[in-house]
Amino acid sequence: MQVLRSLAVACSLAAGLVSSQTSNTQCVKGLKIFVSRGTGEPLVDALNKDTTLISETGLGNNTRGLGETGKLLMPVFDKIPDSNYTAILYTASNGRRGTNESNYFESVFNGTAMVRKAMTDYATACPSGKMAWIGYSQGAQIISNSLCGMPVIWAQFMPNPSIPEMISFSQPLPANVTKNVIATLLLGDPSHKNGTNYNYGSHNLTGDGVFYRGDTSACEALGKRIRSYCDAGDVYCDVGPAYSDAHVRYVKDRKEELVNYIVEQWNNGGETGEVSKTKTTTRSGASPSTTEDASSKAHGLSSTSILAIIMSVVLVVLI
Repeated sequence: MQVLRSLAVACSLAAGLVSSQTSNTQCVKGLKIFVSRGTGEPLVDALNKDTTLISETGLGNNTRGLGETGKLLMPVFDKIPDSNYTAILYTASNGRRGTNESNYFESVFNGTAMVRKAMTDYATACPSGKMAWIGYSQGAQIISNSLCGMPVIWAQFMPNPSIPEMISFSQPLPANVTKNVIATLLLGDPSHKNGTNYNYGSHNLTGDGVFYRGDTSACEALGKRIRSYCDAGDVYCDVGPAYSDAHVRYVKDRKEELVNYIVEQWNNGGETGEVSKTKTTTRSGASPSTTEDASSKAHGLSSTSILAIIMSVVLVVLI
């Protein structure tokens, strides 16, 4: 029975995955989950005979572009009927020597562009459709870039970048696009910043991410609709003296918690818990902090952003 159920779900999800990467967006009655894998995770798991992943997702051979986070999908689908997923099919590369892969910075820029397009396309085609976003490692960074805004220094990897395009990418996606994102999971995000109201994970973090984010106000404004998990010892999201296998253990150690978060957000209609000028509530693994009105800070360019754009233009000219 389990095999038949998994096969049926896999067949129905296959159409959603294929169509979602074209210009035709299919709306679903349930929850649309977008997944972006981490650096080095293969694009075509099934063709690479990753039988462990295939069996653990319960999705048959339909595991293209999922990575480790694919293991969260079936438990969510069991509790939220009429749902499916889309994998962001970006390179997730690190430009290792002796390969033709794009470097990490190009991969992040291109992945961010794909996330922004996918989120905008679904919000436009399905104005009442609910979305959840799950990203691991580099895949988490391209999601947070879209929801929080991409630091403009990365815009040098745009093809023929212009200042208007750089300004656009430096800003978080507008509320009319993100309003129906009911849940976001960032796992081991290299742009993690400690002390924000959406941090979860270890209480004993020793540092920020490798590419930590300077302005987190747009993501903080999402309130309960976003969680960033970073555990101590993860050298990508928690730069510090100690190394452990923390970076690869998020799904293994927290699978039930991660699934429950998405399901709870669906059941409560995507509760926002948006921040205000008052002190934020301490959460599991989060440090209490006092924030300004994040919604007002999420819009417009600061003088620092303008300077960064000018520096990016200079870099483009010099490179």
